[in-house]
Amino acid sequence: MASVGQVVTENCLEFIAQQLVFSNGESRLEYCKLFRELHSRESTLKNLSYGKLHNLSKISEFVELMEGARADDQEPCLSEQGSPHNTKPFYKWKPFDWKAFRGRLTRIQMSMLREDANATVDDIYRHNGDRNNSENPSIDEARSQSKWYSDNLYRVVDLLTLQEKLAPFRENLESMSWYFNDEASEPLPLPNDLVVEYMETLDNLQCRNEALTKDFQKVFRIFLKSDGTDTFRSPATIRGLLDDHTKAYSFTLLRNRVDKLIRRWVSDVFQPVTIVGRANPEAAVEESQTDALQRLQRSRARLRERVEDPMSETVAAATLAQLNKEGKHPSPMPSGDEPQDDEHSEKENDRTERSPSNTTAVKKYKRRRGMSPITKGRMLDKKRSATRLDFTQSDDEEIEDPEVQDEVLPDVRRPIQVRTSPGTPSKKKRSQEKSYQGRRVWSDIEKQAVKDGIIRFGVGMWARIKNDKGVILRDRTSGQIKDCYRTMKRRGELDNIEEAWPERKKLTEEEKEEGKEQEKVDEKGEQEDK
Repeated sequence: MASVGQVVTENCLEFIAQQLVFSNGESRLEYCKLFRELHSRESTLKNLSYGKLHNLSKISEFVELMEGARADDQEPCLSEQGSPHNTKPFYKWKPFDWKAFRGRLTRIQMSMLREDANATVDDIYRHNGDRNNSENPSIDEARSQSKWYSDNLYRVVDLLTLQEKLAPFRENLESMSWYFNDEASEPLPLPNDLVVEYMETLDNLQCRNEALTKDFQKVFRIFLKSDGTDTFRSPATIRGLLDDHTKAYSFTLLRNRVDKLIRRWVSDVFQPVTIVGRANPEAAVEESQTDALQRLQRSRARLRERVEDPMSETVAAATLAQLNKEGKHPSPMPSGDEPQDDEHSEKENDRTERSPSNTTAVKKYKRRRGMSPITKGRMLDKKRSATRLDFTQSDDEEIEDPEVQDEVLPDVRRPIQVRTSPGTPSKKKRSQEKSYQGRRVWSDIEKQAVKDGIIRFGVGMWARIKNDKGVILRDRTSGQIKDCYRTMKRRGELDNIEEAWPERKKLTEEEKEEGKEQEKVDEKGEQEDK
């Protein structure tokens, strides 16, 4: 049976290993160092050949090795943390380094597929050290059928195999492309023996199936020119290809795939570890109330900073509103005690007498006095519309001209319906501005690629130029290349360039001159005939 110290150490190492797997950057380096120090204290735990702690230690070494293989200009690097493993960058790895790295991954996969992959130290030493009773090397069927142990693993292994094939040439491609990056038109200068070895490797590629072999050959040919020779592309083009994180030879893509695979294995086999503390319900309730009060104070402060409090304006508007007599405010109905102007009163009487809804308004006012307090809140009557007007017989007899009847009707405005077509000028203008804002400026490398294409193929061969410089001009169309040529020509950037097939231009100019002379002869003949 395992001791208490061994059980506690195992739990701590399990927590650190899971944090190591699911973290990134500097925190991962700290967990790697902490796991290494704590695992070295218990000498008895190092001799385990299976179980939870054995698998976590192998995964920790694998992740530490991968994290230490970053480039020199990429932080963090494990060489500063004193790692005992190989910490040189990926592009400096030799084929045997990639082979050993692939072997580590396959061994971890086989160990994680065992039935006893999650066996604890207490399970191993339960029967006085008799491991035969706790060891179970059989394969777990549920995990073996998962795609993370078959298809997804094979994809990662294929990426590692590709890196192994490219390893003899990757360091030279990286260093030479950085050194000759300014020479965008010249091919990448490599030693002849290295070029011969590169072509032999391309011809003798053998993988686990024909489809994978063709994919590897495409990767090798992507660094060569499309003319079918052994000439490499320009340094700028190769630099752009190596920095493309979507390609199969990208180190960033490889790290992401390996991280996703390891994290899925750990989450499937091991249970997540949580930190257990002493329960204190009263403190938790008090802390939750304090947090709620602080959140309320912060929200109120943000509200006051962004908008003004409308309470004062609301109170002022409410005091000016006209309420009923019971509210001790002026009544909307006219009283005889209040002094009024004679002319105003006469006009008001005429208007009320001629209005057909005068009686209905009085009835509404009388009926409103007996309403409940809830309904008294409606202070304004609904506006009358033309559809609710009614006329008496006396009004019809007085009206003789239909124009006068139109004058009596109130001016009721119908709502204006505005319909906008999908292609309005404002939307078109907005879309044009948006597309203009998204236009990218031509870089010096792209301009140089256009110049090289003009020198090689001539003016007008925009499609061939784009095909030849497909990597640099991948985001440009033939029309944009033509516009770039016109702009550079207008600015005088193409004065010292000798374009291909200049005799075509001369022939066209001679044909134009002959055509002009023929037109002059035809005009003279017509004048003589007249």
